[in-house]
Amino acid sequence: MAGCGAGCSGVGWSASVERTDVTALREQHAVISTRLYTGKTQVNVIADNSPGSGFDPVEPTLEDAYFAAIGGHLGTNGAAAGQVVSEGAVYASAAR
Repeated sequence: MAGCGAGCSGVGWSASVERTDVTALREQHAVISTRLYTGKTQVNVIADNSPGSGFDPVEPTLEDAYFAAIGGHLGTNGAAAGQVVSEGAVYASAAR
């Protein structure tokens, strides 16, 4: 993905799922955001590989990096407080 940068190991994935499926997805994957859209829940996940059927790769955004950070999905290689990083670097760290 163009926005990930050279060090990005994780990719953003998105799918529309039933609301009842969200809890199981959260237990199995790094779900960084959800939103209701046309009666279904749009789920964004960080993963090296597709989380499953129905997920499409998506370009990571600054919003995705923010939600990964506040959602506790950053690994030990995450940025220190106040450190400037690119979206791809935060995304790569969150996928670990």
